[in-house]
Amino acid sequence: MKRLRSTLKFGLALTTLTSSALLAPAQSTGASTVMQTDSEVAASLNLGGTASVKSVSCSTASFCVAGGSFTNSSGGDQAFVSVYNGSSWTDSEIAASLNIDNHSQVNSVSCYSASFCVAGGSYTAVGEFGDRAFVSVYNGSSWTVSDIAALNTAYDSSGNVVSFNISSNVNSVSCYSASFCVAGGSYADSSHHNQAFVSVYNGATIKIKATATSKKPVTTTVNCYKGKLLKKVTAVKPVCPAGYVKK
Repeated sequence: MKRLRSTLKFGLALTTLTSSALLAPAQSTGASTVMQTDSEVAASLNLGGTASVKSVSCSTASFCVAGGSFTNSSGGDQAFVSVYNGSSWTDSEIAASLNIDNHSQVNSVSCYSASFCVAGGSYTAVGEFGDRAFVSVYNGSSWTVSDIAALNTAYDSSGNVVSFNISSNVNSVSCYSASFCVAGGSYADSSHHNQAFVSVYNGATIKIKATATSKKPVTTTVNCYKGKLLKKVTAVKPVCPAGYVKK
């Protein structure tokens, strides 16, 4: 009986001690969490005095890529990426061959390894008012840019191609492997409504899946009568003119 009471007392004391240790607030050591040494990137490119990093992705502690935009000496916006090798950053302009109208930027970067990354963003082609989506693939030494131009082909109600003021951009990129990445963003359709899209990269090609089609619209022809006078109206949603009745 005495042994049982001793055991109960020991268990109670242990429980009380354990509970007190769990409930007691942690004692501060006065130390704070800080990032390591800051580094300026794109300094050699940023002749216009305005630069910004929009996205960063790291595959290891010794490999990271940052992406964003800078302004050149003419004041135009240019897309760039900066690769970190564990000790220093190396800046590179991308999408320069596409960005004729001086307005491009990287919105998102995703790195699967030190030899595979994808950056996505937008640029403006010469003579156009809207942005165009692009992705650029890194192979460990260089970047290869691809225009996702299919989203910028739109048609009016008569079936004519409309390319002005149609815009698209990549907002986010995620890579699971070197043969599977998904980019997502938005584009403006032929009615200038913003639509969402995703683009899948299989290691070789890019396939686009949009929430709304940008294909040529289907038109319908109706017969409109005013007495014996016939007028044919062809449109996506045909409407007879005033005074005419559809038959």
